[in-house]
Amino acid sequence: MDPRAKRLFGAIMNPISLAVGAVGGATFAMSGAWWVLPLTGVAWGVLSATQLKGQGAPPPKSHLPTPYAVRFMSLQAMAKRIEDTLASSDATIRSCLADVPPSLAEMLTKVEALLARQARIEAYLGEVHPQVAAAELARLEASHASAASEDAKRSWATAIENKRAELDARGALHGASDRIAAELAAIEAALGTTLSKIVSLEQGGVSAEAQAGITGDVSDVLIKVSALEQALDETSGAGASATTWGGRS
Repeated sequence: MDPRAKRLFGAIMNPISLAVGAVGGATFAMSGAWWVLPLTGVAWGVLSATQLKGQGAPPPKSHLPTPYAVRFMSLQAMAKRIEDTLASSDATIRSCLADVPPSLAEMLTKVEALLARQARIEAYLGEVHPQVAAAELARLEASHASAASEDAKRSWATAIENKRAELDARGALHGASDRIAAELAAIEAALGTTLSKIVSLEQGGVSAEAQAGITGDVSDVLIKVSALEQALDETSGAGASATTWGGRS
């Protein structure tokens, strides 16, 4: 086999990449969640590229539940590629972008916490199918309509009010989970742009404008993650029991 093909095959078939593929495939097979497949492909590709470039072992696996671990590992591998590219750059570039690696490390810590929160939200939402919850509300409303006494009607009305509040909270949690997924997709795209800019910087030389662009990109990512954390904290604080579903652990 051609040496380059052998290296490519080894990168694609390294144990961590295979584990990611297996986890993603098993998750899709059990849940039917089609969106797991593109995430798995991205994570596999990034990890394989990291291995192929000879930048050392891929980052350690996250302990998050699947498929959240796949998502985190993809972002983690992208951050490692940026760090490794900087580490192999000349001293001037490393000095100018010295703030990038610690910012990436802080971002990954926050991202892992966000994914853990998303996992808890989805686990809670998965306990009751939306149609079951809607049917329960309909049953309560029917019982209220057929109640024989005013006392019974008041009790059924209270139950209906509580059930509607629960459904509203579930809707807010669905929105929070969707926002986490969307923001993390945007962050991964931004990291890819940052990597391209660093590679271009190596070819075109360091300028104040280019340096500010790269550090600004990473800073913006960190700001977005922090803003998302704050927004989710505010959402969790809207109800006394919401912290159980979406709050910090």
